Amino acid sequence: MSRSVALNINVLLRSLVKTIGILSFMFSLSWQLTLLTLIETPLTAIIQKLYNQYHQKLLTQVQDSIAYSSELAAETVSGIRTVRSFAMEDKEFGLYQDRLMDTQKLKNKRDLIRAVYLLCLKVCSWVEYQQQQLAFI
Repeated sequence: MSRSVALNINVLLRSLVKTIGILSFMFSLSWQLTLLTLIETPLTAIIQKLYNQYHQKLLTQVQDSIAYSSELAAETVSGIRTVRSFAMEDKEFGLYQDRLMDTQKLKNKRDLIRAVYLLCLKVCSWVEYQQQQLAFI
């Protein structure tokens, strides 16, 4: 236990010294770019955290939808004699199609959110690059 505490303190101090050194070096090169970096990094981290939470929720919904579709198909196949005796093949097929469409809508939503997220990251990177170019002019 005492070794792990000492190791953690060692790692903390080493990381702190490196961070202070890097920040001082960055300030000596360009204080404007350093401030921009200090503003942009937490903003990107917040966007990443929000995206991860929403993406996990969507992934869970997609998995639940797939499970529900599979369950519906398994019930229909296991009770195929009953389905055929009441001539309900078309109804069961329609129910399964509805479940598949729900899954597809969720997947489209997930993909759209991912595309918007990646676009935002690219725009942020491009803006940062443009500001760096302006700082060196």
